[in-house]
Amino acid sequence: MKPKTLIPMAIIIAVLGGLVFLRSLGDESFTLVDEVKLTKLLPDDLSLDAITKLEIYNGGATEEILELLKEAGEEGWVVASHFDAPVTGTKIDTFLGDLFGLRGEFRAAGGEDSFGTYDLAEESAFHIKGYTGDGEALGFHLLVGKAPGIGNRFVRAAGEDAIYVADVDLRQRAGLYTDESADPPTPDSWLDKKILELEKTDITKVALTMPGKALAFEYQQKSTEAPEEQPDGEDAAAPTPTPAIEYEWVLASGGGGRPLKDAGLQGILSKIATMGASDIVDPTKKDEYGLIKPAFGVRVGLMGDADEIVIEAGHPDDGSDGYVRVASRDKDVVYKVTKFNFEQLFPKGSTLFDLPRVSFDLQDITEINLTSPDGTATLVNERNAWNIIDPMSDLPVLASKLTGIATTLAAWQADDYFDSPDGSGLASPERTVTFKIANGPEQTIEVGGENESTGGRYARLNGMNAVLGISASDVSKVFPELKDLFERDLFDIDELDIQAIEITRTATLRLDRNPTGWSITAGGLTTNAKAGTADALALAIAQLQADDLIFGAARMQGGFLASVGVFMSDGTEKRFNVEIAQADGTHPVTVPGLVTTFVLNADTAAGILLTENDLRDIAPVSVEVETTDVAETPSAP
Repeated sequence: MKPKTLIPMAIIIAVLGGLVFLRSLGDESFTLVDEVKLTKLLPDDLSLDAITKLEIYNGGATEEILELLKEAGEEGWVVASHFDAPVTGTKIDTFLGDLFGLRGEFRAAGGEDSFGTYDLAEESAFHIKGYTGDGEALGFHLLVGKAPGIGNRFVRAAGEDAIYVADVDLRQRAGLYTDESADPPTPDSWLDKKILELEKTDITKVALTMPGKALAFEYQQKSTEAPEEQPDGEDAAAPTPTPAIEYEWVLASGGGGRPLKDAGLQGILSKIATMGASDIVDPTKKDEYGLIKPAFGVRVGLMGDADEIVIEAGHPDDGSDGYVRVASRDKDVVYKVTKFNFEQLFPKGSTLFDLPRVSFDLQDITEINLTSPDGTATLVNERNAWNIIDPMSDLPVLASKLTGIATTLAAWQADDYFDSPDGSGLASPERTVTFKIANGPEQTIEVGGENESTGGRYARLNGMNAVLGISASDVSKVFPELKDLFERDLFDIDELDIQAIEITRTATLRLDRNPTGWSITAGGLTTNAKAGTADALALAIAQLQADDLIFGAARMQGGFLASVGVFMSDGTEKRFNVEIAQADGTHPVTVPGLVTTFVLNADTAAGILLTENDLRDIAPVSVEVETTDVAETPSAP
């Protein structure tokens, strides 16, 4: 143990021994604080209630100050350096309590030369300033340094030389968990991210507005049957007790007459009552958050309160977080909420209602016809094995993709609904799938444009009037690009089996593998090839996969660019021909014997069609010139 540690421990042990002795004499007026002489580190004449502003920063990042401000006429605090966002009450109360209860044990009489040892120099310390009045009068300035132990920090008051050990880690209490002087404190741990904090049982009305639909729910008294009239006179029965009044949640409007799922509604109520945010953001950027003309909204009625809580919300990108503000409050605070929490507050229609669906045995689907912007395709079920008969191709199909389409359709269910077809794009659907059922009616799903509510698309099932929603994942499963239904490898070969490669344009260059590497022959000259480049070319050819496919007869319409021959160790030859680039920069590629045309993008083609300069490895020749000493000849007179 270090001598610096032993000395204070010895002092404390001695003090404790003295206290035991005094207690044995019946005198209990002394405490450990008295004996160790812990020093209050804030001015004696400064009261907690007088503090109106705090500035917190690191000495190595003085331009990034966390400023906390007590609101005038209010009990709350805000993070003035972060959009005047509200501060959690318990957080500021605890921090101020720590400051005003701060006591320190004297450690050393420091000075400019020794402050660095304790990280208490201006540029390395953690600074906490407290102001009074209008926030201009400095009440205290503490510098916090190293941690001599868990939960402790060296501390000194600005302008003072005395160094103390405090038993509170003010850096961590301020939300800074590193010792780097350049790390600024962040507002995150200070922010009050509770958007609403209600008793769920106090909620009596909820109205939801979402793109394409509106819903309203009310907590109403259950209807009861009127009691039967009792006869008068001697035959009168004893009076029937008045039944207890019971209440229930009902769908007041919207929903298209569908029965309500109570579990879904209870989820919305729970989310409203305990709604929390992941961050508080700049309220001047409402346009970015979709809050100028918000597409989402909630109105909440509370028992015994005539005023409704009005919430506006935006979801500018369905794959990202959402944004919420309580419009019925005077203070303009914009909260960022996770995508998960946003979708719990504004759920899909399937959360609240049973929506149309189909349900068939997979083997009962006999044929699937797809129409999409990418083209058309016909899939057929041949003895429980799926194949493609249109477009015609001699490439192997990806059976798992075809089975995935059929599996999705066999148990498809709408995940949302909408009140109106306006803007749905279903008048001229972009995508349509029709699938035939053995001994059953043909099924059709039409798919329109994207909807703002869920990020999926509008849909219609079997020509019904109801506008439904199909999820983005179902769209991608049912309507893949046609190229993704086939294997797109040009060849099934191993690069180590490639013995030679010929690339022919106006002339031919040839690479040959040999025991020591590769040689290149071009223009009648054979030299060593760059081994790494030649190996990479062989690998690229072995793994060559089309970026797209063109279906139909083999073609060479764009004009010849190059032909590539690949010679294998078993004596076979592979060959493909590359056309000049099309308008979009891609190169059609044909393989003799195949009717399907492959398409390579510009980068893929460039990685294959290497030139002599790319491949030839010509080492510079060094010539040693033998020199002899020559006697200096005198100049002629």
